[in-house]
Amino acid sequence: MRYTKEIRSLEEGLQRTVADKEQLTKEIALLTGELKRLNDESAMAVRESVAFQEAAHSQEEQLRQELRDIMTEKRGLQDQLAVSKKDLEMLGQENTRLRVHVKSFQRDVSEILVT
Repeated sequence: MRYTKEIRSLEEGLQRTVADKEQLTKEIALLTGELKRLNDESAMAVRESVAFQEAAHSQEEQLRQELRDIMTEKRGLQDQLAVSKKDLEMLGQENTRLRVHVKSFQRDVSEILVT
């Protein structure tokens, strides 16, 4: 009888162990599936990050080129502005010289007409 109880106890322990093993096997399968899903998500996130970095780098290069083009255009426009200012200054001087000449001419005409 003592052996029967011991055998029964061992059988019950074995049944609990088998049930625990089945439960742990199911849990491992669930966790393995979740791990695979998380690994897939991680890989997707890495691919998206790389794609984003490549796009950002490309956009940065494009913006740098646009900035260089704008700076070149700015220098050209500044040169044109300097030339235009010089031309305007020279036209102002010419205008002043011609006004003096016209006044002198008018004075000479007035003197001629008076005499």
